[in-house]
Amino acid sequence: MEESISSHRCSYVQCDIVDEDQVKAMVDWTVNTYGGLDVIFCNAGKVTSTAAQTILELDLSEFDKVIPVHARGTAICVKQAAHKMTELGSRGIIICTSSVMATTSRPSSTDCTMLKNAVLGLMRCASQQLGVHGIRVNSRIWARHRWRYGEFYWAVH
Repeated sequence: MEESISSHRCSYVQCDIVDEDQVKAMVDWTVNTYGGLDVIFCNAGKVTSTAAQTILELDLSEFDKVIPVHARGTAICVKQAAHKMTELGSRGIIICTSSVMATTSRPSSTDCTMLKNAVLGLMRCASQQLGVHGIRVNSRIWARHRWRYGEFYWAVH
């Protein structure tokens, strides 16, 4: 994709979102390269290798691997983007990916339900706190719905 779109219109920075210094460097790079920060889309995620995550079968060692990405990483990205947007006086937009699992649950998704609730709670707090600066914080909630004949389609709410 990078080759099909010129580098002055599309670029990326690879970083570890659980490392605050790397996220700050990514935000600074964006501002230095493009002259500002209008939108950040916090979309990183990680899944556990264990299929069933009921409370009785919850593999905490696997859970500990996904907490940093979903909760800490999203919080770091929101924090660093918000700092830069307020510093620049930008009326930017912060979007956090969550899931319908933040508003409902399935019998075998204890880990996902807990983590997506963390993202949704962060979005709610940040939207109240940053609204006074003109920064909008929203959540993109995706869901998988069953369609006829057992096919699935994805919906964004």
